[in-house]
Amino acid sequence: MPSFSLARRARSGLRSGARPLGVGAALATCVALGCSGGTAPNGPTEDGRDAGGGEGGGSDSPEAVLSLRAVSLEDGQNVDPLKLAPNESVGLVATVKPAAVRDLRFALVGDPFDAVLRTSTATTSGLTGIAQNTLTAPSVPKSFSVRVTSPGAAPEFLALAVPSTGLTDLGVTPSYDGLRTVTQYTATAWANTTCADLTGAPPDDGSVVSTADTFPVPLEVPANVPLAVILRVGKYIWGCTTQDAAAEGAVTPVVVELTDVPIKLDRSQIRFTLSLDRTTPFTDALAPSRAALLAAVAGEASDDVEALLDAMHDALDDPSSFESTRRAETWDRELRATLPNAAELVRGPFGVLLANGVDALHFDQTLVGALTGAGVGVAPELTLESVLGMPPELATFYGTGDTVWSTQADDTVLVGMSLEFDAGGFLLGAATDPALGDAPLAADLGEALELAVPCKTLAATLVAHGE
Repeated sequence: MPSFSLARRARSGLRSGARPLGVGAALATCVALGCSGGTAPNGPTEDGRDAGGGEGGGSDSPEAVLSLRAVSLEDGQNVDPLKLAPNESVGLVATVKPAAVRDLRFALVGDPFDAVLRTSTATTSGLTGIAQNTLTAPSVPKSFSVRVTSPGAAPEFLALAVPSTGLTDLGVTPSYDGLRTVTQYTATAWANTTCADLTGAPPDDGSVVSTADTFPVPLEVPANVPLAVILRVGKYIWGCTTQDAAAEGAVTPVVVELTDVPIKLDRSQIRFTLSLDRTTPFTDALAPSRAALLAAVAGEASDDVEALLDAMHDALDDPSSFESTRRAETWDRELRATLPNAAELVRGPFGVLLANGVDALHFDQTLVGALTGAGVGVAPELTLESVLGMPPELATFYGTGDTVWSTQADDTVLVGMSLEFDAGGFLLGAATDPALGDAPLAADLGEALELAVPCKTLAATLVAHGE
């Protein structure tokens, strides 16, 4: 029998004055259009809905009703499908009533951009009438729909959207081949600005700032506006890149070339430690001064015994009895015979103290101090803290003339300074600490030398040969 739908069309055609169709012509037309009993050849409307009530055909009285909702993948609770985040994944729960086993088809409708459905087909459970799918939202703000269809049911649509926030994310990465230490990066941006418009090195931070110890550094900025993106390390390394308007959605990578900020020496303070790699030239240069100190002990005397007795003579208020006893008891000869190494009775221990002082010098800390900028075009202030391990005063070192400094492209600071010292005083200062370490009862180098000379033996020899 011809279908009711076809008969209804024939009647409608007659009422409108169209040319009537014969039954044979009507059947031929129906076959050509692929009609089936109770079904009209209707297509989808502009909004994606199937005018015939379902994919593959439907009926005026649907056999089932479909529903569709979005849920969280974590706890299954309903989520607002119109407030999805970019690239967010949500579950889609399709339900058919009455419950039955049904094949469902899912499709994206509208402008989903890069949204993705996990599957395009699913089968409902006969017990619950439920089938599930997963949707990954687009990476940019978009409004679209998901359509679910099944034969014998009207299609169901779920409107979804990633709303616009007016913001987007940048991933800022440095390009740096310098030698300075980097511990943390700070990214910032100025909207509707170019790098050429900014002043300062580096410029002030913009309204958005992000800090990280790894890169890329995440930075949330206004979308769809030009940006001046700054990346800095403290205030001593920085760079700027002018970024075209970044679209909202996926993270936009930005590479910033970094350069070192030149050292401002006029406002700097630099602590320094200078060392001598080769110590022999320095110690060899001290040899004449050491010999002069030892020679001064004997003075015009022939040896240390004579020099020592002369010194004792000179220290007395009335040296006449001392001198007569010295001659009568031949103290010089007796001391030379009694004391070991009498010729160098003082110079021997004194030479050991001087040698110990040189051995104790800290050549890895030859000069330790600081340079402080005193203003543009003004020589820096030099402060010596120690010289070869000694206080500068004990080492007799002091600066002469102006100290100069300059910085190189690789952050090397060249320093020029003029220092002077008294070599003899330096040797005496160097010998002091080791000597006091060996003679803790001594108050200074002179007392340490007295303890090193065999004074008790000397006194006993003199007493044995006269008062």
